[in-house]
Amino acid sequence: MTSNEVVKVRIKNFGSTAITNFNVRYKIGNNPVVTQLVTDIIQPNDILLFTFAQTANVGTVGQTYCIKSWTSLTNDATPLNDTTSKCITNNMPVY
Repeated sequence: MTSNEVVKVRIKNFGSTAITNFNVRYKIGNNPVVTQLVTDIIQPNDILLFTFAQTANVGTVGQTYCIKSWTSLTNDATPLNDTTSKCITNNMPVY
């Protein structure tokens, strides 16, 4: 892993109507939250693979990074399914 990694998230529309124009965010550790507007239209039960414009610095070998991502959809009937998180460790050997 590097100091310039692309961040991608899968966004599923569990609702019964199409969604668009909402924010998706990610945060790594104590770093500032990265926010980007999703302008794609996601139909009910469809999944969008979304790529953030801002990359992430996860380049320190041996470091564990905990990444949290979530959406912010106005009038969301079930906000409990809006967040996911994962911890990764950079185990890339240095040559």
